[in-house]
Amino acid sequence: MTLTFLISLLYYLNQGSNIGWLSKTGLALIITSIVSLVTFIYVEKRNSEPMLDLRLFSNKIFVSGLLSTFLYFASQMVMVFLAPVLLNAANYSSKVTGFTVIAFPVSMLIFASVGGHLSDRINPDIVSTIGAAIAGLSIFLIGTLPPLSFSNVDLIWRMFIFGIGGGLFETSVSVTLLSSAPEHMRGVASGIWAMVKNMGMVFGVTISSTLSSLRSEYHRQSLISAVNELIDIATIQGVKDVHMLAFVLIALCALLSLLRIKASSEKKTFSIEKSGTR
Repeated sequence: MTLTFLISLLYYLNQGSNIGWLSKTGLALIITSIVSLVTFIYVEKRNSEPMLDLRLFSNKIFVSGLLSTFLYFASQMVMVFLAPVLLNAANYSSKVTGFTVIAFPVSMLIFASVGGHLSDRINPDIVSTIGAAIAGLSIFLIGTLPPLSFSNVDLIWRMFIFGIGGGLFETSVSVTLLSSAPEHMRGVASGIWAMVKNMGMVFGVTISSTLSSLRSEYHRQSLISAVNELIDIATIQGVKDVHMLAFVLIALCALLSLLRIKASSEKKTFSIEKSGTR
């Protein structure tokens, strides 16, 4: 991590703000990250007392939970990151944008406790599947908004629906992940889950900014004339395209949660001895 940061800083100082996927900075970060990951795995496998016991990743339920977490948070950040862009392109003020975006965290605040309550009484993978499906429906509805005739209210109730699904999913998938890990490794499992959440959010922001720009430019070149000069139709279409990609990601998340229902009923807990011997 330190090495990656130093390399990126040196290249940034050398190249200024000219940073992109194929820039020297981008390529250096990609190569350094791959080398660092391989080195980390090699060192941890040879260590008798590893910081991260890699045997955790032989647990299919645990790995499936991590993958679905990554996909969900990537999709979530597409919605959160692009909602202000969508409203700005439709010529809404910052005040209206703020009141619209707040619908998602308010809904999450309400339904997170509902998700935890349900996960204590039924299979949490059923709850996470339902939550991912509801969140996916919300993203699909946002992706199919008419570019010239939607209001901020149309976006508010769609984001509120996503918060319902997110509240159900996040609390239930955490139950699945922590219960599938051995008791003495649940602190490590929790740390890995937090890391994967952050990776998903970073990935979501990355694809949001990159793909929405590319698709907006594509639509901008395709449009012969604008129907309304106050509305940036090309940007709206580009944002909607990215939402359809996010819908595919969260559909895969729901599918993984669905597959865990059967797997978790057959194998509740993955056993790893507490000793460091292999």
